[in-house]
Amino acid sequence: MSRLKEYFAYKKFADDQNRILFLHKHYFLQDAAVKCLKEMGHAVYQLQVADEPKEMLESLLKSCVSFKPDAVMGMNHFGFDAEGSISALMNELKIPVIFWYLDDFRFIIQEGKNLTLPNVLIFTFEKEDVSELSNLGFEHVDYLPTASALSLNKNYKTHQYSFLQDAVSYIGSSFEPTKKQWFRPGYADKSAGLEYNEFFGQDRLSIVDFVLQKQSSLFASKNELYHYAGYVSAQATQQYRLNILKSLEQDSLHIFGDDKWNDFGLQAGIHPPVNNIDAAPSIFANSMINLNISSCQLKTGVNLRLYDIPASGGFLITDWKESIAELFDPEKETAAFKTAGELKDLISFYKNHPAEREKITVAARARIAKEHLLPHRMQTILKKAKTVFE
Repeated sequence: MSRLKEYFAYKKFADDQNRILFLHKHYFLQDAAVKCLKEMGHAVYQLQVADEPKEMLESLLKSCVSFKPDAVMGMNHFGFDAEGSISALMNELKIPVIFWYLDDFRFIIQEGKNLTLPNVLIFTFEKEDVSELSNLGFEHVDYLPTASALSLNKNYKTHQYSFLQDAVSYIGSSFEPTKKQWFRPGYADKSAGLEYNEFFGQDRLSIVDFVLQKQSSLFASKNELYHYAGYVSAQATQQYRLNILKSLEQDSLHIFGDDKWNDFGLQAGIHPPVNNIDAAPSIFANSMINLNISSCQLKTGVNLRLYDIPASGGFLITDWKESIAELFDPEKETAAFKTAGELKDLISFYKNHPAEREKITVAARARIAKEHLLPHRMQTILKKAKTVFE
């Protein structure tokens, strides 16, 4: 171990061009982040995340030896075991580790007791999680919202989706696959005891916090509780999205998503899921109105739709999240609703006011070009890393 420590004792982030070992797993923004880092002039080595911790540890160590990175980077702590063996080794070797959390951290690391080491820099898309992650024990935590990886110079209007020119479009999961992913025996009965309408009636509470308030006593450990909360989050999001979509006029509504949408009795046009990079921007650009209906795990944070829809040239109506006011001018760059009734009124207004739709879209695109593209976020990450680890 002493020889390894000596080997990795080189100065980190000493140059303007960095060496980033990127832990890769199928997840949004990862491919775009790697491409972005390379275009910025940094050397990037991609290491596929292995499911088995021992295999991952060996693969990571060999890759670090051959590549000599300034830092290991990834999303959502993918690749690191909950027991902390990989974290402990990286910390002992003084190899910086950078993760960007794009989901509720309790779904990612649960209690996280073995991961809060001084060589770790965490960025989280949810500003209210900064203090909670710090209280958990992480020394270096910053707020970093998501951003668009799309090109603002590309024309995304294509003939394939021209039939949407008078449509209200929604691209999103029914969360049925996510419910199955988190499900364990007994979850359905427990979740039946929750009053979802009480949750939907509030503004700044994630579904995880709601579950913590209402059902903590049903579980022996926080790990079990957080796993259950993952199931409840999917169940609540499904119900929330369905309530919104059912309230709208169905004849002009088009939904792109998984097969479960066919089982809800919606009279809208139901289409198969589409790729977020290839097809979704064309749908955004061709639709009269695009809807964003957030996951119930979000507290104040926003998802990629806030950036990708205007970046594609599409007009967006989104459900309200507090962070919108910090990221955009709510009066000039967004159209947001808090209730299904407000959404119906907004759709009715903007259907008949194309100039207003265009004005908001142009203003939002200008804001995105200035502040909310993926290169902006990568620059923020590396600047902070240089400050912390140089």
